[in-house]
Amino acid sequence: MPHVTGADFRKHYGISDGSPSHYALSAGDFYSQAQGYGRVGGLDRVATVIKAIRADRPDAILLDGGDTWRGSYTTWKTQAQDMFNVMNALAPDAMTFHWEFTVGSERVQELVEQLPFAALGQNIFDAEWG
Repeated sequence: MPHVTGADFRKHYGISDGSPSHYALSAGDFYSQAQGYGRVGGLDRVATVIKAIRADRPDAILLDGGDTWRGSYTTWKTQAQDMFNVMNALAPDAMTFHWEFTVGSERVQELVEQLPFAALGQNIFDAEWG
């Protein structure tokens, strides 16, 4: 699938303008739609979407592109344990890393060793060995 966004994304997937799916899955006219639909987001809603996609497309894979184990107060206080637990519950097929290293390389390695799914990385170097 080529990278498509906005109106092209909605057209490709048959999403009607102004529909709940338009609001949830596309950024077009987000502000005015938010006035009618209200808040969206949260991992409970993400889990619902993932479950529906997996039911409809059992061959689909879920990839976590990083920046997941950082950014919130609770993640900082738990050294990423909170998001590690949540992502394990969502059961992605693989993940990669970006800002996760703000908790430190040793902590990332500790968590990676506990992952029930693949950890993918590129351009990650050990300072001792280069």
